[in-house]
Amino acid sequence: MRLGRISKILLMVFLLVCLLLGLLYILSGHDKAGLSLEMRKSLWRSARPEKSMLHSGDLIFRHGRGMVSATLLAASQTQKRYSHAGVISIEQGEVYVYHCIGGDDNPNERMSRDKLSAFCDPEIAYSFGIYRLPMHDTLSQQFMKLVLNGFESGVLFDSDFNLASDDRQYCTEFIYKTLKKMNGCGLPLNSSWLSGREYVACDNLYLMPNTTTIHTFNY
Repeated sequence: MRLGRISKILLMVFLLVCLLLGLLYILSGHDKAGLSLEMRKSLWRSARPEKSMLHSGDLIFRHGRGMVSATLLAASQTQKRYSHAGVISIEQGEVYVYHCIGGDDNPNERMSRDKLSAFCDPEIAYSFGIYRLPMHDTLSQQFMKLVLNGFESGVLFDSDFNLASDDRQYCTEFIYKTLKKMNGCGLPLNSSWLSGREYVACDNLYLMPNTTTIHTFNY
């Protein structure tokens, strides 16, 4: 009985933290590094991957600056490396990232499409990494079609971080649920649990077996 009460208390604390985290994410933007424009450009020249290395459907993760990012970083239970995730798309020679995000950087909370350089900007990120899931070309194309459909439909950011609902989705939730929609995906998709609450952390995605590391960089 006592263990049951403790579990309920832990669950209530976790839910409260999630709600507060969601409010913080809405009310606050990224903490800035205070870098000059020239320094940001110089760092990006050193950090950017060759376009020829990248494929549409690659997953990209970053370790963002600020308290909210630090909290999301801690949500990963195996490897605490990243706090935000997106999907790479090569369009007419330009590299874009599709990702679900809220806060001051995206007040309308609709799914974002940013240039790779903006997603990985050292002004808002400590590091980033690009990974390729073990999918053949047909599955990658199917995945990208679903990602673009999500963008066109205006998927809204889930500030409650509630995996049980589908009307709003946070960054890793969108990727996880999009992969689950695919026919014949066959990927070993896993989620994390804390005090009876299920969620998807960054490490649930890039640590899947047979995932290939394409490029990583620490500023």
